[in-house]
Amino acid sequence: MAIEPGRSVDDLFNDALTLPATERHDFVLAESGGDEAICAEVQSLLDAHGRAEDFLPDQAIGTPADLEDAAQVDRVGERVGPYRVEELIAVGGWGRCTALSAPTINSDKRSRSS
Repeated sequence: MAIEPGRSVDDLFNDALTLPATERHDFVLAESGGDEAICAEVQSLLDAHGRAEDFLPDQAIGTPADLEDAAQVDRVGERVGPYRVEELIAVGGWGRCTALSAPTINSDKRSRSS
């Protein structure tokens, strides 16, 4: 007997994670209908999950509040090399995304003459 239609191994794995570790094996056995292949697959996922808990003990990108603080830093109008920061587009895990404008030949000549 297999798991009920519409449920996947991933569903069973995620449901098992909500339980205390001591109850997971019996839960998986019951929910899989005793299917040894499904039990083995879910158990391997649970084992891997248990080993991975300490893989990244600290947050790599900070908290959402940290990201909001980063968004408050206003760099609009500043120059980055020959480019001017026009607007902040987004802030995320990889940093800030801004729109830049390149100098035109005419504006470059005007800035040299002033």
